[in-house]
This record gives sequence, structure tokens and C-alpha cells, in this order.
Amino acid sequence: MATSETVRLLRRPGYARYFTVVAATRATGTMFIVGGPLLVLQRTHSLTLAGLVVAAETVAGAFTGPLLGAWLDVTASRRRLLVLDRAVTVLALVALLALAGHAPNWMLPVVALVLGATTPLSAGAFSSVLPEIAGDELLAIANTFEATSINTAFIVGPALAGVIAGTAGATAVILVQILACVVLTALIAGDETFELRPEHGGSPPSGILQAVEQGLSSLWRIAPLRWNTLVGVVYVTGWGMLNVGFPAYAVKVGAGAHSSGYMWAAVAVGSMASAFALRRAASRLRPRVLIGFSFLAMAASAAAWPLAGSLAGALALIVLTGALEGPSLVALITVRQRLAPPHLRGQVFSTAGSLDLAAIGAGAAIAGPLQAGLGTDATLLVFGVLLVLAGLLSLATDSDGEVGRVAHRGARAAEPAILHGPHNE
Repeated sequence: MATSETVRLLRRPGYARYFTVVAATRATGTMFIVGGPLLVLQRTHSLTLAGLVVAAETVAGAFTGPLLGAWLDVTASRRRLLVLDRAVTVLALVALLALAGHAPNWMLPVVALVLGATTPLSAGAFSSVLPEIAGDELLAIANTFEATSINTAFIVGPALAGVIAGTAGATAVILVQILACVVLTALIAGDETFELRPEHGGSPPSGILQAVEQGLSSLWRIAPLRWNTLVGVVYVTGWGMLNVGFPAYAVKVGAGAHSSGYMWAAVAVGSMASAFALRRAASRLRPRVLIGFSFLAMAASAAAWPLAGSLAGALALIVLTGALEGPSLVALITVRQRLAPPHLRGQVFSTAGSLDLAAIGAGAAIAGPLQAGLGTDATLLVFGVLLVLAGLLSLATDSDGEVGRVAHRGARAAEPAILHGPHNE
């Protein structure tokens, strides 16, 4: 059955191209979590400044996300907004290369703010169009592939950045990211798939402000979306700490700081494998139970990380932690996809994603001083504590019944829907 669903999904018009472009775009973006901090470290020798740059790059989207997501819902062309995002990314990366180590340090977080300001455009557009490409009957397997896309990005991007940084330096990482971004911009500009819209599911907002109002109201009013967002924020705060924690952990186990890229890849390898291997078993569990116990198990496995005495041992433990994450990541994505009002997906997804970005930035900002003051083990300990808190929050919610009812209603409503867009022209 799973194989049949996969074949059907890959045969959907535009899906294979969509998956390839989106996965490559995400992988290009994740190169920055290795290349950005290493560039700042090499040129300024400040771990705290490196953390601030990562924090600024992620926090920027938290403020722009609600408005940019609303813009996606009302714009006549999403592709133009995606091209705008890519263009801003290229210009900001060029500025970072030119200024790091040659200009006052305060300018680097400012450039990072610009770099991250348009990020919600891509995140919102990618998530919004997926239900239209996959169709309701294949959305579950599509969400598993969506988790795979995210995990693939964290395998390819950081690992590639680590190899390049180890052989040619952090400057080369940013240069490769710029080149890849230019190529992907051209591919996105020519792909009409990103213009697909739901034909049914509510009247589209009349303007950006109305889209913001309706999207925020839905995010708060629909209880499963509310807890999904809260749990996600706590969870990704912990991962944000590892933007600083992983380079320090790599040094602690006797490897270079660039080996943090291999650590991000190890998480993603474990998560991707378990997302597919356990998909059927995980679908039988309530989302809150699956997510809650998954996060608690991850925290228990992360507690063993400081015991590693070599890079190989550390990577093995990190792969285990990633394997415990896979099904819960799919569950988090599925809740948002099923319950977000179709005509407000851009705003809802971008707002939820922007909150996650803020949490990642907060985690990175916290980790810099924490690492400098208390060391690597303390940073990893706080990461585990945040996983525990996210798991307990998920188990504490009583929204399972509403998840089931609303998702079922959404599925029935989507059955007769006919997509309109380039595939039907």
C-alpha cells in the first residue's frame, strides 16, 4: 500500500519537480547554519557574535511572517514573491561576505536580519501548495515526503557545508550557497505549480490586513492548531540552541567545529528513516501521544550525548535521537496541513513558521552566553530539558478528539474539490 501511494504521488502532475526544487532550496538554506557561524568565528573569533548572527537571521521572519503569509494568500503571483525572497537572500549573503571581519561587528546581525526577513515567503508558499498538488487522498504520504524533504535538507546542506568548510573554508560555503540560490531562483520562476490554489474551502481574503486578521484568528480559534504551534515553538527552541551547541560539541569530542554539519546530517538520517519505517504504526496513535512520548524519548537519548568520547560515538547517539523524532515530525506537519483553512494556508503556515523561526533564534541567542559561561554539557542539558517540556505540553493537551473530527470534516469537504491552475488549463 505504501509503495502504491508513493508511485501515485510521484505520478501526480508537477509533484516530482516540486519536491526536487523545494528540497534543494531547503538544503541550500541549511548550509547557512554551518557556514554562517563559521564565517563569523573565523573572521571575528567571537562565539557570542556567531550566535547573534544566527539568531538575527531566524528572528527576522518572526516579525515579517504574518504579513508575508497574508501577502501569499492575496497576491496574483506567488512566484514573484518567491523570486523576491531569493534575490534578497543573494544580496544579503554577498553583503555578509564583504562585511564580516572588515566592518564593525554590529553590522553583521543587521545583515542577518535582512537575510531572514523574507524567509516566510518560501516556507509559506511551499506548505500552501502541497495539498493542491498531492490531493487529499495522498496528503498523508505527501506529508511523510515533506518531512523527508526537511530532513534531506539537514543531511545534504550541513554535511556539504561541513565538507566545503573543512577543505576550502567558510567563505567557500557562502559562495556555493549564493550560486545555488541563483540557479534555484530561475527554476522557481519557471514553475507554474506554485500558483495552484484551492477552488473550494472559503472565500479568499480581500486584502493583506483581512488575511492577517482571519489567519491569526484561525490559528488561535482552532485548538489543535494552537497546541501544535505552542509545542512546536518549545521544541524548536531546543534545536536552535544547537546552532551553537553542535560546533562546540564537535570540538569537545575531538573533531573540528566544521563537523557540526555531520551532526545535523546524523539527526536528519535517523529522522528520515524512521518517518518511513514507522509511518503505518505511528498513524494508529493519537497525535498528542505520539509527539509527547517521542519528545520524551529524544530527551532521554540526548542525555547520553556528553558520554561520547569520539566523533563516531557522538554521531551514533545523534542518529538514535533523530530516529526517535521522525514520526512526531510528520504528525506536527499533518496537524497543520489538515486543519488550516485552505484559503488562509499562506498566512497560517507563515505565522506558525515565523514563531518557530523566533524560537530558533532565541535558542541560538541563549546558547552563545550559556556555552561561554557553563560549557558544552550545560548547553546539551538545556536542550534536553526543552524536549521534555515540549513532550509534557503535548501530553497535557486534550485536543485529540477535535483533531479527529476536524480532520475528518476537512477530508470530506476536499473530496469533490477540483483544483484550478496550470495543470487544468
